[in-house]
Amino acid sequence: MIGFIALVTLALSVSVSPTAVGAEKGKITGRIVNFAAGFESASVPDVEGHTIYLLKMKVIFFSDKWGTASGILTGTADLIKGAGSLEGYDYYTFPDGSTITSRWKAKQKGAGAGITGGAGGEGTWTYVKGTGKFAGIKGEGTVKFWIVAPGQTYSDFEGEYTLP
Repeated sequence: MIGFIALVTLALSVSVSPTAVGAEKGKITGRIVNFAAGFESASVPDVEGHTIYLLKMKVIFFSDKWGTASGILTGTADLIKGAGSLEGYDYYTFPDGSTITSRWKAKQKGAGAGITGGAGGEGTWTYVKGTGKFAGIKGEGTVKFWIVAPGQTYSDFEGEYTLP
């Protein structure tokens, strides 16, 4: 009988105890280094210097919160003399196999701007998907980027994230 009472007490305590763990929220900062893996371009004959690009870059992701990851950037650029809009996606794979996909939009300054002497710019990003330890990730932030040499860029990012 004592065993039965203990079992009922345990069952009641489990059924009324909260089962959901609160979401993890935080800030994240870091750097992303990109190396060209393929570019395609086409001139647009409306104004001098108008070019559109299809971009593919290899990515090394460094963050204060999650360490390093490797990845791919895919995107497009619509530039007039080096200035204009860019948008696309980054896909990062961490050493444990977890992944994050983010969407970004940015504005690039004209040639010769930025702290490295090359064109740079700034924009925003949003997490759109995660797997493994990042499943269900949400978040957004800002990014500033610089072009070091043709096909080589780096960016500094900051933002906030929530994991379920």
